[in-house]
Amino acid sequence: MKFRGLLLIFLLAAVTLMSQTPLEPEVGEGTEDNPYQIGSLGNLYWIAASDEEVSEPVQSIRWASHYIQTADIDASETVNWFNGKGWSPIGNCWEEPFSGRYDGQWHLIDGLFINRPEEENIALFGYTIGTVAITNLVLTDIDVTGYEAVGSLVGICMDRLDIINSYASGIISGAARVGGLVGDLRASNLSNCSSNVLVNGEDNAGGLVGSMAKSIVTSSCSIGELNGGTRTGGLVGSINQSGVIDCFSRVLVRGSHSVGGLVGNLDLGSVVNSYSTGTVVANYDFGGLIGEVCSFSYEVIHSYWDVDCSGILESPAGEGRTTEEMTYPYAANTYFDWNFQEVWIEDETHSVNDGYPYLQGIVLAVDNSTIQPELVFRLRNYPNPVNPETTILYELSKSHSSLGLKIYNCRGQLVRILFENRAHGEGDYRIVWDGKGNLGEKVSSGVYFCLLIAPETRAVHRMLVIR
Repeated sequence: MKFRGLLLIFLLAAVTLMSQTPLEPEVGEGTEDNPYQIGSLGNLYWIAASDEEVSEPVQSIRWASHYIQTADIDASETVNWFNGKGWSPIGNCWEEPFSGRYDGQWHLIDGLFINRPEEENIALFGYTIGTVAITNLVLTDIDVTGYEAVGSLVGICMDRLDIINSYASGIISGAARVGGLVGDLRASNLSNCSSNVLVNGEDNAGGLVGSMAKSIVTSSCSIGELNGGTRTGGLVGSINQSGVIDCFSRVLVRGSHSVGGLVGNLDLGSVVNSYSTGTVVANYDFGGLIGEVCSFSYEVIHSYWDVDCSGILESPAGEGRTTEEMTYPYAANTYFDWNFQEVWIEDETHSVNDGYPYLQGIVLAVDNSTIQPELVFRLRNYPNPVNPETTILYELSKSHSSLGLKIYNCRGQLVRILFENRAHGEGDYRIVWDGKGNLGEKVSSGVYFCLLIAPETRAVHRMLVIR
């Protein structure tokens, strides 16, 4: 009997060691000036834990607070949490979203596990809304399964989320709106991000983003493999009233219909200066770059797909090129008017991206030298909404030899160049945008994005114009 008692105590202790334990951060107050410092898995789980598991502040306050990560975090033990369900997402619905800020400071979260195949809004951050920013975070060897709105970093982004300088590798699986980094991107910005994942989805599946509406994705890429159904794309599954600018996909794409090497379904949107190289396998309504176009109001500009690698000779939009024409030194009719000074890099030695152009400051692998604590610009404007003009403020932590500031609409179309190729020193700057386009016309009401571009990074900020 004594032996059995000791054995029971031992087993209970083992279960306790494998269970989730929230640990309140010792440093920080959760404010913008003094964020909570997250240095362990216990600290990270403290953000997600229910009110019953932690002391004050309550969950609603924690999910609206500011955080910085101060060390790499091993999250592999989450495979044993909640009877095999794994990690509990931070923010889970419209009533209980994450609306704070999280800066990973280029630290890793490794081995995160989630197995919730009947639940929605599944990722490290399940549901986000409001003026939120998630930046400089690297997720490695993740394994995430959900039902709808499933990603590695964020399940669903609602309204004004900025995702900047983030990377994910691993496996993502779900039924609908499934993406390697984000499941569902709405009225938000994603910039300087990348994924190297295996994505399994049935509808609206993408190597980076499952579906996007009234959003913009810039200077981002996806690598890996994608098994989808309808509306399946190597970078984005479906686009509605949104823009993709300066992006590429090198994903093996399989699906049933509306399947494309870069975008599965394009509706009221733009694809500019982007390319895809992956093999495309589908039944019908497919293309090398775009799978299916569902409106007359769209633009695909200076964007290409590799006809040799994809095995596809046609696409509803885009221009097909051979591998020789798309790899360095490139054909004269390829990458026309692309920015190889501030955005793209030529792979002259074919040693980084097999000779295809790649993006400055983007992580292609976790051992890539671009993983470094590079500070992101701080970019904002007031008033917002804009009527009739607004002041754009930007803060620089160091000098830049060449800087540009441009305004795009929600379809990714260039509206106004405020300046470009201008040198700046460290400091705070401001410039007034009069709410007009390059030809002096007043822009219409709607969502617009200002992009601050430097050779090594960029920032995106969302603005609303009301007339």
